[in-house]
Amino acid sequence: MDSEPACFLRFERAPASFACTITANRPHLFRVTQRGGMLSNSSWAASAMTDAATRSSWKTAGLDRPLDPVDYTDTFTDAEFAGIQRGLVPKDMDDKWFIFFEDPILYLHRSWTGNLIFTVELSAVPGGARVLHAYVVRDQDTYSRASNEEAAKLLPWLVRGLLLRQDFPFPEL
Repeated sequence: MDSEPACFLRFERAPASFACTITANRPHLFRVTQRGGMLSNSSWAASAMTDAATRSSWKTAGLDRPLDPVDYTDTFTDAEFAGIQRGLVPKDMDDKWFIFFEDPILYLHRSWTGNLIFTVELSAVPGGARVLHAYVVRDQDTYSRASNEEAAKLLPWLVRGLLLRQDFPFPEL
């Protein structure tokens, strides 16, 4: 018999809610129904929580536009790299970014237009990954910014603050 849950977590992932209880023996994943009941089925719940964003998860545009280099360097742990590979699908149009990974490129699109704004080329290294190159769309009508330096200030926040949900301050632009 399982002991009392040591932890109870509930989180939202459109279009469903999920909960997880952790006992001394093992975690239990549940889908929370609209009436608050819980349906247990760890196989589909686990896959639903870890589905990676793909190019077809949201609209995309501007993949053929010229890009300018951005001065961005960073390294990531294995866990952070796994988060990067999962990407980020907006829940609605108020979420401003759609981010997906196609080895070895991380693509960052504006959600409203689907326009590609940044690409980041990553290389797997022992213990994680590192940034090889980063680019921003050249066309100022597609993405207005004061300079590529301004874009270089925003990119670390997009990756660490938004995508990886780390406590990373929004840059002064």
